[in-house]
Order: sequence, then C-alpha cells, then structure tokens
Amino acid sequence: MLLTVYHSGPSETLSLGGALETLQSQPLGFYMFGAIAAGLLVYGSFMLLVARYRCIKPT
Repeated sequence: MLLTVYHSGPSETLSLGGALETLQSQPLGFYMFGAIAAGLLVYGSFMLLVARYRCIKPT
C-alpha cells in the first residue's frame, strides 16, 4: 500500500481494493500477500493464547 501512495498523486486516490490490486501487480505481490496472511494468522493465534492463559485477578 505504501508503493501505491508513493507512485500515485493526490488526484489518483485509490480505494483499498485499488491499493491491493496495485500490490498484487508487483513482481512479488503473491508472496507479499502470503506473508501478510501468515502474519495475521500468527498474530491471531498469539492473541488466542494470550486470552486463554491470561490471569485476571479480582479487585
């Protein structure tokens, strides 16, 4: 998405879909999407573990 911001001017504002299409059209766009998806999965798993093992002390 940063590449989209860098390469487009203010009059060429894109929606999120347009930014993702620009990212996909990059040479390694498929791998970038894979890395983003893997990061979101790891973060989601981490947050589930935090929620499961968090100790909340009564006040």
